[in-house]
Amino acid sequence: MSLYFHDLNLWGHLEIMGRFMLMRDGVFLDRLGEALFEESTGLLARTSAMAAATASALDSSVFMASSIMSQQERAAAQSIWPPRSGELEMTLRAVLLDSFQATVGVEDGTSSSNPEASVVDWMDLDRSRDMTPPEDPEDESEDPVCKPRGLTAQELEDSLAFAVKKYDEKTKICRDVDALEALDFLYLDYKAPRPLRLLIFTPLALEKYTRLFTFQLQLARVGAVMKQVFSQLRLRQKVLQSQGLDSQEDEYRLLQLAEMRTLHRYRFEAQQIFSGLQAYISDDAIGTSWRVFMERLLAFQKQTEDRILNRQRTTGDEEEEEGYFDIPGEDDSQQDSFQLFDLASLQEYHNHILNQMLLQTLLKRKQAPILKLIRGILNCLLKLGQYVQRLVNEGEEQSDAEASEEKREATMAGITQRLGKLLSMQEKFRSLCRMLVKVLRTLDERGIGVEGKASAMSGPNTQTGKAFQTVGGFLPQLLLRLDVSGFNQD
Repeated sequence: MSLYFHDLNLWGHLEIMGRFMLMRDGVFLDRLGEALFEESTGLLARTSAMAAATASALDSSVFMASSIMSQQERAAAQSIWPPRSGELEMTLRAVLLDSFQATVGVEDGTSSSNPEASVVDWMDLDRSRDMTPPEDPEDESEDPVCKPRGLTAQELEDSLAFAVKKYDEKTKICRDVDALEALDFLYLDYKAPRPLRLLIFTPLALEKYTRLFTFQLQLARVGAVMKQVFSQLRLRQKVLQSQGLDSQEDEYRLLQLAEMRTLHRYRFEAQQIFSGLQAYISDDAIGTSWRVFMERLLAFQKQTEDRILNRQRTTGDEEEEEGYFDIPGEDDSQQDSFQLFDLASLQEYHNHILNQMLLQTLLKRKQAPILKLIRGILNCLLKLGQYVQRLVNEGEEQSDAEASEEKREATMAGITQRLGKLLSMQEKFRSLCRMLVKVLRTLDERGIGVEGKASAMSGPNTQTGKAFQTVGGFLPQLLLRLDVSGFNQD
């Protein structure tokens, strides 16, 4: 055990998995968002602009009433997405290097980046250190191995890198830059030392980390779109007000006013649902489980090192009385109860935590129907972003259209048709939200887990005869986040 904790620095490697694979690092999230989702300079925005420019050569005079990417633009985007490997590698490599420097800089106290960017994670690290009993000064000098330590910048560069998934004929890569799955071909490749790969970071465990990373990357992409929608609607509102939207009561202005009111209402409802879902995934489903796991791992590491030191000071009579470590959590009535005593139990508990996070994020295979509803909601939000983006781009040409009565009538017809499509999009979004809340509430009221079992999940600890108890009742937490006011109930 000392070999894994001290020589191989297991805690440091798991910390990196939490910071990057589970996106618990604020600096990494900021850098990745700027590189991929920035409104004007991000990789997705540049690709969409190239597709639009290519499509405009085919037909630049038509504004699609559905406010989604036209067929010409889709064909153009498919020819340039995914981007070239050189551009992609350079962009993502810069993201990791900036994040590595910031991470190592925070540990050394020399970081020049915003200290608030990753304040939540470092507060968690402080709490994990505070949970251990205070050490005597003599023990602290003799027992430096008990202190958690991170990886160096060189170790990070050698072990972590972005990579592209391998696809076959059955699972083809997504070539639609505006699709929710547009970035699913990306994943983080982590190369841990070989002993850790054999026990902890097995191919199956890394596949579970990748599923969590891919889902959170989709959420980050939708979150960036919602921020852009908010800023673009404010800009659009100012432009219309400068044109006298509130002062003129003709049919043309009333149509514009109705469209803007529908957009604001739609954005507000969408933001409420998305903020609740994102907060649940980040804070409850992944954050709480991972924090408890790291705290208990740190306590187990300290007890392991204490036993080694005590073994050197005693005759060995006491060590026969302890066959394993029982490490309590913050609240055993709500958190897992487990026993660790060797590498096999440690591996089992690590797998249990991954399965628990997959269960609570609704990424298990048997939860596919519920996940399909969530993906449908996220796709609605992406289409809302595309609608608003095209509306803003079309707004500059609208003032010229007002000069001619004939063009004015054509524009009014376009707005009417557009408004009908917008109302249809909003109704589809509402129906998906109501269906999701209804399914989750029904499962919760019947006491049935989302996998169709009365008890959610358990993993037997074959060595001790105990079962790991799953964090109970995550469905009420999710429902509280999604529909605290009951707006989405039938």
